[in-house]
Amino acid sequence: MSDEQINDLTENIINCACSIYGQLGPGYRPNTYEDVFTHELMKKKLNFSNDSTVKVNYNGLELASQSVDMIVENKIAVDLKNSPAIARLHEQQMQTYLRISGKPAGLILNFGGEKLEIKKVVNRK
Repeated sequence: MSDEQINDLTENIINCACSIYGQLGPGYRPNTYEDVFTHELMKKKLNFSNDSTVKVNYNGLELASQSVDMIVENKIAVDLKNSPAIARLHEQQMQTYLRISGKPAGLILNFGGEKLEIKKVVNRK
């Protein structure tokens, strides 16, 4: 998938998030946003999987997994938050997920603030 296709896909995902936030606003439980987000992706006929995990390998041992809420079109990792703000730790966790999974980009979408907060993270490989 080209950079332009990745950008188009992330824009489509962001549009879904904006629509959701515009209608619901902040204050719902995270699973509510995930359910509605799933509905929006299905309406747009985008392929996705929920609760995507990858195993952490340390010296040949498979350890605890690193996860994100969704993978869209097998390319974009999406982590849905309901926090006062996206923290640096959230960005670091996404970068780790991208490095381990090989996905090209991720979006952190925070529905917990006065406005929708969006952070795009690119796999630095």
